[in-house]
Amino acid sequence: MEIETNIQRVQKYLTQYGFAQILEDEMIQQMKLYVFNPGEHIVRSHEKPEMFYFYVKGKSKVYQLLDNGKSLLCRFYNPPEIVGDVEIFSDMPNICNLQALTRVTCVGISVEKIRKAAESNNRLLMLLCRSLGLKLASFNMISAVNQKFPLENRLASYLAAVSEPGKKGEVIVSEIHTNNLTELADLLGSSYRHLTRTIKSFKDKGIVTKNNREIAIIDKKQLQGLAKDIYI
Repeated sequence: MEIETNIQRVQKYLTQYGFAQILEDEMIQQMKLYVFNPGEHIVRSHEKPEMFYFYVKGKSKVYQLLDNGKSLLCRFYNPPEIVGDVEIFSDMPNICNLQALTRVTCVGISVEKIRKAAESNNRLLMLLCRSLGLKLASFNMISAVNQKFPLENRLASYLAAVSEPGKKGEVIVSEIHTNNLTELADLLGSSYRHLTRTIKSFKDKGIVTKNNREIAIIDKKQLQGLAKDIYI
């Protein structure tokens, strides 16, 4: 993680997403930029939250660790998002993990400062409540995904969400490696065998190709038809 003290960039990001008009200037002056590299955790579950973030750049995945040791994919983050709103109101440890898939930038301030500001700033309080409502709706939907949608839909949506532009019009999914397919199967609520069969089916249908440790999407239209915006 890199920390930058650059008030001009802080102001730029907050203004871009409408946060600046809600926050007091004095608070904005205390904020810093927090930059995370791919693979780094922005938030880890069961840890006490110390920072509150306005998520302003990059892509991340949110997942939970279950009691049986497996992981469960919840959703993806794209800006603008708020990180830490649940913990502010509940005063409890982080519930989920938030891991960067690309280089991610957040504007951060301590949890205590944002909590104190919300006591006297009605617009900030409404922003936090609105964010909580959206997350509740999202988690209610995700909780039924494994029952409502077969694996091919869940995998297609995952590939669409984590993909990046590649060469010759292909879309590269560097997140999917042969050595972490077991982890991906857990995230998607599937078995390793079922996942590998589904990937092979995608290859046979001309949706993807697999080269060494990367998957390339070659028929994005067909993939998006299967994705059904489950995780996007």
